[in-house]
Amino acid sequence: MSTLYEKLKQVEARYDEMSEQLSSPEVLADSARIQKLAKNHSDLAEIVAKYRRWKKIEQGLREAKTPEVAAE
Repeated sequence: MSTLYEKLKQVEARYDEMSEQLSSPEVLADSARIQKLAKNHSDLAEIVAKYRRWKKIEQGLREAKTPEVAAE
C-alpha cells in the first residue's frame, strides 16, 4: 500500500508530465486533447503547489535540526 507521500510524489510526476505535454505540438494541434489535459492539469495544480511547499518546509526543518559544522 502506498503512503500519502508516495501518492503525492506520483501526482507531482503526472503533473510535470502534463506540463510537458501541454507544450507539445501534437497536443496543441488536438483541441479536444488539450482541453482535457488542461482541465486535468488545472485540477492538480493546487495539490502539487501545496505538496511542493510541504517538501520545502520539511527540507527547512531537516536543515534546522542538523548541527552546523564549524569551519576550521
